[in-house]
Amino acid sequence: ALLNWTELGEYSYRQISLYDMEWEDELDLEHFYVVASKFGGPIARVMKPKSLIMGIVHDNQLFRKFLTIHNSSGRIIGKVPWDFDKEFVGMGWTTDEILVVVFKTGELDLYNILGEKVAYPPPVFGYPPPENKEIVDCEVFENMLIILTKENYFYYIRHLPNTSNFRPELIAKDDRNS
Repeated sequence: ALLNWTELGEYSYRQISLYDMEWEDELDLEHFYVVASKFGGPIARVMKPKSLIMGIVHDNQLFRKFLTIHNSSGRIIGKVPWDFDKEFVGMGWTTDEILVVVFKTGELDLYNILGEKVAYPPPVFGYPPPENKEIVDCEVFENMLIILTKENYFYYIRHLPNTSNFRPELIAKDDRNS
């Protein structure tokens, strides 16, 4: 018998607690959009717009006004003022640890691990964005952004955060929901 070990097929593993997370004890992550970088890298979180957390003094709610970036133990290493008027779609980390934040209109914000803007890309589909190109979902994969539009078209943008050759390329149309 292996104490504190779990068997998974022919292998055994165990979880070892290295340290406690340093975020606020009274907060559940269910009130946030959270994305973690690979291999123990930074963690970004922003409060969901309709979340209401009772019992916490409003002046003490850093997380209500900022997108916060934490190291792997939860300590804040960067913060970005957050505009709840922009409709957030998603975010993710590139392999270069650049945080890509995507909005419904096609606007992108690119930040380093300290919360500093590293690039100013144009909106994905130009400005003003065409109504049928409204972004409804996205995923950051390696150094690429994959987006799904309101009309069920998939696009990708390669080589993030390099914005010199910044244009979406059509992958496919999803006809399952049509």
